[in-house]
Amino acid sequence: MKRIYWIFLLIILAALFLLEVISIRHKTFTADEEDHYGYGWRILMGNADSRIEGNGTLMPFNSLNALPRLIGRQLPASAFRDFLADIHTGRYVTMLFSLLLAFYVFKWSKELYGFPAGYFSLILFAFSPNLIAHSRLITNDIFATCLMTISLYYFWRFITLGGWTRAMISATLVGISQVVKYSSVGLYLMMAAIVMVRYSPDMLLGLRKKEIKTLIRMAGVFIRYALFFAVVSLFIINAGFLFNRTFTPLKDYTFKSDFWKNIQSKSEILSRIPLPLPVPYLEGPDDRQWESETGEHGNAYLFGEIRNPDCFTGYYFWAYLFKVPIAIQLFILLSILAYLINFRKFNFSRNEAFLWIPIILFSVYINFFPSIQSGIRYSLPIFPLLLIFAGSLLKNWSKFKLLLRLSIALLLLYLVISVLSYYPHYLSYFNELVPNRKMAYKILADSNLEWGQNRQYLEDYLSAHPKAIRFPVAPRTGRIVVAANKLVGIFRPRECRWLRE
Repeated sequence: MKRIYWIFLLIILAALFLLEVISIRHKTFTADEEDHYGYGWRILMGNADSRIEGNGTLMPFNSLNALPRLIGRQLPASAFRDFLADIHTGRYVTMLFSLLLAFYVFKWSKELYGFPAGYFSLILFAFSPNLIAHSRLITNDIFATCLMTISLYYFWRFITLGGWTRAMISATLVGISQVVKYSSVGLYLMMAAIVMVRYSPDMLLGLRKKEIKTLIRMAGVFIRYALFFAVVSLFIINAGFLFNRTFTPLKDYTFKSDFWKNIQSKSEILSRIPLPLPVPYLEGPDDRQWESETGEHGNAYLFGEIRNPDCFTGYYFWAYLFKVPIAIQLFILLSILAYLINFRKFNFSRNEAFLWIPIILFSVYINFFPSIQSGIRYSLPIFPLLLIFAGSLLKNWSKFKLLLRLSIALLLLYLVISVLSYYPHYLSYFNELVPNRKMAYKILADSNLEWGQNRQYLEDYLSAHPKAIRFPVAPRTGRIVVAANKLVGIFRPRECRWLRE
């Protein structure tokens, strides 16, 4: 029986991979893909210092996207070598990591709630349009989502079973996450909060019983493991950036943003201390902060309103409402309701805390302390955790009556139809709360809708309609073609004001 289970797993993963491959065929590179690929290639060439001006998101992990090109260099001239050298091939690396992520969604859900739950979570993953969309791109969103999820899984294993081997696996994955995307630094806060929730009853009991030696021993264990995780992370961060000017004092950095300049100037003594970090690692947050301060990243946009440099509180809640399939939203809400009703049958501090503490902390951060709001992709790390938890809905699948099973099947069918109806345009997916798809730009834009992925379709349209006027910046009459981001004013909003008004 178990053999059939694993065959079914492989079939779903193969179907997901096929969907990703065929849906990306005619999609042009998005705004950031060539930058990520270029930096990844420079890392492989031994140069971590070549940061691209204005893009503070570039990280060493994208060297994996350029790895096929490096492998191709070792081969004789052939069609296969040309395939490996093609930048488009780098997209397949991201797809493979999406399959790895899908597997761990299945694995974690299965270990928590059983095989039916594992498959349920996997199917929800396979038909999550936002995950599909970014699984096909040379960016770091899926890499970060994958590594953060797997890091939390192995942290759960480490806390549950203990041992230095599991600690090493967990610490290594957390360290690798730090060279994938800067938001992964939140893992440290998440893990600290999980430990507090997990062990606070033991600590409170020790305080009540005045077991000072026990409390000191627990504190010693926590400190020892925390230092171990820190050392491993520092080594991996430095290795990822090729130890580029490691131990440079803060005073010798050339920062662009006021935020980092203030830190540099107000910490005169501390600024002389050599930092155990590579210089490019801090240049990224500085670039990002500078973009936020100057508005160079573009305007935040929601419901027809643009803001810069201010952002919209709760932006990602709205993005979630309109861009996550309604069926998935219902499944998650039902799983929360069922969990609360049967709360005593679960063990939150030992299991679900590893899902919900990261979900809550990450959601609070991106919704209430944002610096950039350019797409739902920034919230992707919580998606796998929500889908894993949704598996709890099927924990007692064997006891479900026929009517309940049919209801779940119908809701899954609705999910499949909704998602496939957008093929191959998954980046611009909006659910049925937006009945007229042409009007989606009135709700959200930027990488929620248009990120440069449809330039080939645009060229085909202009070839078929040669009289169409492309991106006019002054009032014109006739058939006008304009990108959604230009129309709503993500960049240079004055150019298309005449069209909006």
